[in-house]
Amino acid sequence: MEILMVRKSGPVQPIRLGSWIIGLFIMLLLVMMLALAGGGYLFLQQSKVLAEFGEGINLLMLRVERLEYLAQEQETREIIAQEEAQAKASVTTPQREETPVVASLETGEKPPQAEPTPAVQQEESPRTSEVVSIDRIDQSYEGNELLVNYDVTNQMGDGNRAEGYVSLILHSIKDGKPRLEASPPMRLNAQGRPVGYRRGMPFAVHRFRRIAARFNVEGKTPERLEFVVYSRRGQVLLVFDQSVRVKPLPTAAPTEETTPEPQPTEAATTDVQPQATVGSPPSTSVATPTGTQ
Repeated sequence: MEILMVRKSGPVQPIRLGSWIIGLFIMLLLVMMLALAGGGYLFLQQSKVLAEFGEGINLLMLRVERLEYLAQEQETREIIAQEEAQAKASVTTPQREETPVVASLETGEKPPQAEPTPAVQQEESPRTSEVVSIDRIDQSYEGNELLVNYDVTNQMGDGNRAEGYVSLILHSIKDGKPRLEASPPMRLNAQGRPVGYRRGMPFAVHRFRRIAARFNVEGKTPERLEFVVYSRRGQVLLVFDQSVRVKPLPTAAPTEETTPEPQPTEAATTDVQPQATVGSPPSTSVATPTGTQ
């Protein structure tokens, strides 16, 4: 390979490049390519380590929320037990009947009127959500308990994580009166919604999470299930209803039917007249008239 260089003064001199320069250039290219491949591999491994670290932090946060939920559940159980004890005590103690106050025509006094109760603000109840959905609801019975298993599914794409709290409320009838129960156990307001939405089951899912709930239905008639999903900030994301499957009746064990054995029939007996022996006179029977002459 020859390169011609032009100078202003002097003759033109050719410059020759040896093959070792080309080899050195190729070696430099190979080293750069190997360095890029090694850097890409290290970057990939580092990204995997960071992803695992993030998942570990998320799992640790969920475990902390789970411990907080267990502590709140224990506190809620104690509060519910106290309320039930107070309700039983109020039922057992006789209540005095107050005589109604009648307006007096002479003085013009009127009976005191009850103050109107403030209207309860209606909470929103979205039936569909772009964040989460409730799927694969399974209902089964174990003795006097209703078991419900369901999935909280993430509806957002692009790797976004759905976070919030979910509460399952059972609507049933007991002794002719409507009754509400929640899983996890918690206090409910007049509309049947959780007083504290953070008492619900926390979730933070990329795909879905399987959750189990258990209710005691002894002496009750379950009617429907209500799933209430809240965001981290307390916004109602989804309210989903499903009717409760009727508890199957216990089937009686099949009894073995025994076919009665045929009783032996009595053989027909015939009166056998004794035969006359040889030398004896034959017996004769004489018919006597029954009428009168």
